[in-house]
Amino acid sequence: MDYEFRILVAEKELAHLREMHALMRSHIDAHDASFTAAIGRFDRIETNLEKLSLLQIQTEQKLQGLIDALVREHSNGHNG
Repeated sequence: MDYEFRILVAEKELAHLREMHALMRSHIDAHDASFTAAIGRFDRIETNLEKLSLLQIQTEQKLQGLIDALVREHSNGHNG
């Protein structure tokens, strides 16, 4: 009878360990999915920052061109 009790306890412990293992595995899977999603967001942010940087350079160049044109026009005696 003592063996039957020990076997029953061992089976319950095994079932509990399997449940805990499955729970931890699902937690790790959720963490991994969240981490992967965060990496994707960071990559998109990096790409957007690169695009914005290029647009800023283009805007600065156009603004400088406008300033140069205004200075040339002013120096030629045109007072628009």
